[in-house]
Amino acid sequence: MKLTLVIAVMASCLFLTCVTAKADNYDKSQEVRDSSVKDYEGPVVFSFKARLQECAMRGAFTVMENSEKMIADIEDCRVNLSEEAEAVTEFAKEVIHITKNVFSIYKSCDYSIAPEQPNHVSLFECIRALLEEIKALYNQIGLTIQLIKKVPVGANQCATITLCKYRDELTGFPRFMEECFMRRQES
Repeated sequence: MKLTLVIAVMASCLFLTCVTAKADNYDKSQEVRDSSVKDYEGPVVFSFKARLQECAMRGAFTVMENSEKMIADIEDCRVNLSEEAEAVTEFAKEVIHITKNVFSIYKSCDYSIAPEQPNHVSLFECIRALLEEIKALYNQIGLTIQLIKKVPVGANQCATITLCKYRDELTGFPRFMEECFMRRQES
């Protein structure tokens, strides 16, 4: 399972390197003049973007929902939290902030806007921005899980149960992304 995840991440990184290299050297005028490039890359990249967006949106929404619920549940415990538990709630707020960035990128990648419009975002820019935010979300989730492990156990049963449940929900995010993306590729 871990090997599959590593391979999937490495493949994504390789694809990201190719996409970002193309994005750095991307000439918008070439898109209009050279239709063979557009016809070849367009459907492949657009398909990848669609899968990435769907999985990212569903995953980010779930993570945001879990983070908001954890913050509300911690407040319902009505106890003084340890310094570590308080830090977890701050990290959860950062997770929510990053998920909102994912939603914002999704909205900015509206291809009903014509390419000559000032608000148009190229396909490569959209994929790059989305992958960067997903990477930031993965990192923040990892930091949050590490911090949850440092929270003293038994200080407060309500807070401990809430944080353990939150940790388990966050741990499922990378697996969800991998399964969602692989399922989308098969269909």
